[in-house]
Amino acid sequence: MPPSEVTPSQWIQKCVQAVESVSVDETQLGETLADLAILSGLTYNFETIHDIISEETVLESSVVQHFIKRGIEQGIEQGIEQGIEQGIEQGIEQGIEQGIEQGEKRMAIDNILLILNDRFETNTAPMLKSTLERINDLERLKALVRESTRAESLGTFIDRLVKNGDAT
Repeated sequence: MPPSEVTPSQWIQKCVQAVESVSVDETQLGETLADLAILSGLTYNFETIHDIISEETVLESSVVQHFIKRGIEQGIEQGIEQGIEQGIEQGIEQGIEQGIEQGEKRMAIDNILLILNDRFETNTAPMLKSTLERINDLERLKALVRESTRAESLGTFIDRLVKNGDAT
């Protein structure tokens, strides 16, 4: 601890002078000053230390470089984890939406075949099922459900299916 009549700034300055008075190479001097700054941070505020020991000196320290590297690695890991979590959430949402849409398409196709079979007392499933399954537009399939209830005959329904380009 510094003597009571010495300000924190004066004390840190005296410590820096003491470090500089010891004959060491520039690398060791920088490391020691950085260590001094780090340890001074336990007692004094950043501004007081920063006024005396440059930020560049502290950033060149192997200790600080270690923590910077560690912080970057942790940031990358957290970013990857968050990205994976968001990707999984989006994948689940997309999967649910696609599953619902596929279920609606399947129901529309089944309804068309059931209505046509009941109305015209024929088994249209083998003939129309693959054609209907190639239609990807759910709204078009819903329109065909309505059309299956209105068509005068199975032939009329198939003609409209072909006319709209649904049967290829």
